[in-house]
Amino acid sequence: MEKPRASKWCSGLFVFSCLIYIDTIIRLPMKHLSENKVSQHGAPVYAYMFTWDAPVMGGVFLSYHTAEIPFVLHHIEAGANHIGSGKEAKRLETEMSQAWIPFARTGQPSAKGLPSAAFSFAGKVRCGNSYL
Repeated sequence: MEKPRASKWCSGLFVFSCLIYIDTIIRLPMKHLSENKVSQHGAPVYAYMFTWDAPVMGGVFLSYHTAEIPFVLHHIEAGANHIGSGKEAKRLETEMSQAWIPFARTGQPSAKGLPSAAFSFAGKVRCGNSYL
């Protein structure tokens, strides 16, 4: 299955800058938040990274913040102008909504092909105040 990719207009240095931004402003703080929650030894912690590069407007949106919501709620038609549509989008919509239904019911996401383990430090190397 080929994943939608940004067009030539949205490539090179722009995409690289976006990826650096996503890693430093979004992904790493969420990783630290997950680590802090795990260290409290309370409820299991689950995390995901949504990487759907919306094909609309030549791919300029990439995987923007909140783009997963129409997929989770099984309602991509509502956001088709921003997230795109088509066969791949419908497949992802079904997979994501099916994983979130058990999470809403039981607190544990589950679906065919999803890892079942909660976030943990097992097998990670400590580097300063974080785990890699």
